[in-house]
Amino acid sequence: MTPHLKDLEYKLRSGAVSLDWTSTNIDDYLKQVHEGLAKLEQLIVNINDIIENRIENNTKILHNTVLFNLPADAQPYTLDKFVKMQEEWIAVESKKFMVEN
Repeated sequence: MTPHLKDLEYKLRSGAVSLDWTSTNIDDYLKQVHEGLAKLEQLIVNINDIIENRIENNTKILHNTVLFNLPADAQPYTLDKFVKMQEEWIAVESKKFMVEN
């Protein structure tokens, strides 16, 4: 954002330094400032769109993702048995996902 803000500041500075009430190029100055503001506004819209549609939506998807199934019976399992249970659970959940999508 810094380069865009500096560009807008540069466009505004010329009005503060060289323009007065008798200047004939006020219309050009206003046109440049409005173009700079429109460009900055479009940049902000694009940034907000990226944040909402890419970052927040993907975060919500990850938040709802179950990484492994931990059975409620809380008994100890061997590593091999736990891995087998997870593979079976993944197979079942994958089929559900394929049907939904």
